[in-house]
Amino acid sequence: MKTMHAVLVGGAMLMLTAAPQAQVSPSEVHDRTAALIQQRLDRHRPMRVSADTMTLVGDELRLAGHVRIWFDDMALFTDEAIVHRDRNEVEWSGNTRINLPRDAQAVPRMEFR
Repeated sequence: MKTMHAVLVGGAMLMLTAAPQAQVSPSEVHDRTAALIQQRLDRHRPMRVSADTMTLVGDELRLAGHVRIWFDDMALFTDEAIVHRDRNEVEWSGNTRINLPRDAQAVPRMEFR
């Protein structure tokens, strides 16, 4: 079943239709995003990072404050992150925003009413 929305924009009526979307839990979004990042690390795709503070402790690169981790096709913005060079993994925490590649389908489409 499709949902139809009508929006009035500058005197013109726009009709928007949308197929119902399944709800996805935050942990599922996190897991899918982690899998996308892991794929890029496993393929040795270039990863760029920036943060207010960066500390290298052994094989861990600790990032804090306005952290940006990005690849050619996706980016992660968060409060803190740890890049484990020995395990080829990235952990993140805090307020997080993710720009995903168009074909990822890791996050459901969101509608605002």
